[in-house]
Amino acid sequence: MLNYNITSILVSDIIAVALLFAVSVGNAWRMKDNKIENRCLRNMIVLTIISAIVDLVACVLDGNNGAGIKAFLIGLNTWLVVINLVIAYYAVRFLCEHLYGAMKDTFDKLFKVIIAIVAVVSVVNIFTPIVFSINANNQYNREWGGLVVFAIDIIVLIYILYLYFNARQQSGVLRVFPVWVFILPPLAAVVVQMVIPGISVVWAGIAIGISAACASLQNEIMVMDKLTGLYNRSYLDFLEKNIDKSKATYMTGIMIDINDFKSINENYGHSEGDEALIATGKVIKEAVGELGAVLRYASDEFVALVNTHDELTLKLCIENIKKGLDEYNKKSEKPYTLSVSTGYNKLDLVNGTIDEFMNGVDRCLFADKKAFQDAQGGGN
Repeated sequence: MLNYNITSILVSDIIAVALLFAVSVGNAWRMKDNKIENRCLRNMIVLTIISAIVDLVACVLDGNNGAGIKAFLIGLNTWLVVINLVIAYYAVRFLCEHLYGAMKDTFDKLFKVIIAIVAVVSVVNIFTPIVFSINANNQYNREWGGLVVFAIDIIVLIYILYLYFNARQQSGVLRVFPVWVFILPPLAAVVVQMVIPGISVVWAGIAIGISAACASLQNEIMVMDKLTGLYNRSYLDFLEKNIDKSKATYMTGIMIDINDFKSINENYGHSEGDEALIATGKVIKEAVGELGAVLRYASDEFVALVNTHDELTLKLCIENIKKGLDEYNKKSEKPYTLSVSTGYNKLDLVNGTIDEFMNGVDRCLFADKKAFQDAQGGGN
């Protein structure tokens, strides 16, 4: 049986709700955007607010007698057990979409299987308590399965950190979004609540993490392209000033230019041109994945910074970009087809500058662009 400190729980849950309400108001424009990462963020906020309220009600009703209270407490606590992992799923999906453009299908399916298993166990728990129980006095008791669920939450949060730092080491590219400020508050809260019975700080921890994520997203705006959601040209200045130059010597820049983009604008309008830019940026980001970062360099030019000098890897990356555009063209039913010209150049910040690097990669792109125009009999 847990002896709840109602005052501390009241303060913690009210802070969580108030904090997320303020974040929602301050990021209303982001909440309206229907991109996957914003939907994930929105879902995390809504589910955390609901869960903080559910948690508070469950703690207030704990130990109270009355018709139906036991069944009500079982329902409330079952929600809290399952929803922890659902929020963690949205957190992982948000990070994968924001940093790499997509979440791997295998990881997505694995996560959903884990959530389904916990949900089934929670249903079984109603009849055979293994996660938690409600005794004859309507008091909550944590069973051994509850510690297992806590352990799963901790493993998931630690794994998110591992994925981030491992990917950062592999890509060699600085991320403006600091994942640790998003993950450490809920991780610390889960550990504290597991170790110290009778308190409830998980929802406050999640609220702090979400708030930190939103603040970091605001900081990113200055180096983000509003249309495509990719980095913008200013990111190169940020990179040159902040990156470890010894690591930067292993990077290569791939410049990607949309073929005949001018004709798309002229024949179908600038809104259609914007859609072409968004679609191309998404394809490039998915093709590059954890290898690096993608930025919109100019009107119809993109740059992918990848952490390799290996020719085969670079050619495979370019091939994946072109395959991705071919697949898009088949599905889009647009009156035009998207294709790109590419060129790449090694990045050496020890002996050179970003400007010198970009001049070099631009010359490499020109040859491929000229070959395309010659094949088309001229053009833009």
